Amino acid sequence: MRLGLISVATGIGVTAALVLGAAEGVAAYPPGTAITVTAAPNPVSAGSAFTATAAHVQSGCKVRFTLGERSITVSSSGGSASARFRAPRRAGQVSVRATTTRCSSIESASTTLTITGRPRVTGPHSACTNESFTESASNFAPNTQISITLTRADDMQSTRDAGRSLVQSGTTDGSGSVSLRFTVKNSGTYLVTAVGPGQHATTSVSVSRCSHDH
Repeated sequence: MRLGLISVATGIGVTAALVLGAAEGVAAYPPGTAITVTAAPNPVSAGSAFTATAAHVQSGCKVRFTLGERSITVSSSGGSASARFRAPRRAGQVSVRATTTRCSSIESASTTLTITGRPRVTGPHSACTNESFTESASNFAPNTQISITLTRADDMQSTRDAGRSLVQSGTTDGSGSVSLRFTVKNSGTYLVTAVGPGQHATTSVSVSRCSHDH
């Protein structure tokens, strides 16, 4: 419970009165509900964007979001406020804090943001036509559907061959990883692109006709 200071007008002047609980929950909405802050996605890849959201904020109050030495102040609406940040470029954990400002009282809350390494897609440097090989994506958001696309470099320059890309989709596990298998019929250098919500990574693979191919 918080102590609030109010002023009472009398016939001979203004008298200050200390009222127990007068400011309780003033900056929170609904009254009596503590402000909260969340970050999404969480975990987030190093250097990727994420959104910090404060809830249970009295409409009209401003909210200052703080990540390390960077802060963003925004107006709230409908009991919430949000701001976009870019995660630090080093893996680890950081605190994201939301503090109400320009209100009759101050509310504050924080959450922990987990930063993973940059998204990666890895596979063999070379492969044979008509033989399956695996491309693996890692450091993506956990439990999220992503796609891995193989596009032959020559086809990228040709309108006629547009759309001949090979696409596989899968759901990442709890660590943000997934592996998908491909079989390529035509030789060439292929661009490998893994894409998830707000994340992507690329590599390449050279596919050729091996001596045992028929």
